[in-house]
Amino acid sequence: MSVIYMLFLDAAILSGPDSVYMSVGLLVFNLGLMLVIGTAAAAAIRQQQSKDKKLELLRRQVLVDKKEDKDKFAEAWHKLIETGAPGDEQRLLAALRALARRTALESGK
Repeated sequence: MSVIYMLFLDAAILSGPDSVYMSVGLLVFNLGLMLVIGTAAAAAIRQQQSKDKKLELLRRQVLVDKKEDKDKFAEAWHKLIETGAPGDEQRLLAALRALARRTALESGK
């Protein structure tokens, strides 16, 4: 806005009896614009902080679920080794390989 003000001064638009009113009007407009931009920025920051909190909670929950799944799998694996019939391990590993291929992401993870 200061550039426009300088252009108005240079072009002699802000001269004469109304120059004070135009200067005050430009100042009020500039301050109002800064207030709107500041308010919008503050709202965007609050929204991003809220998203960050939700993502952190989800990340923690995924880690908890991953540990629980790992523990359940280890327990089931030990039961299979103790009580399973011959060849059960190989069938399970083949089924897990197929499941991993079907559910793999495009990135390979």
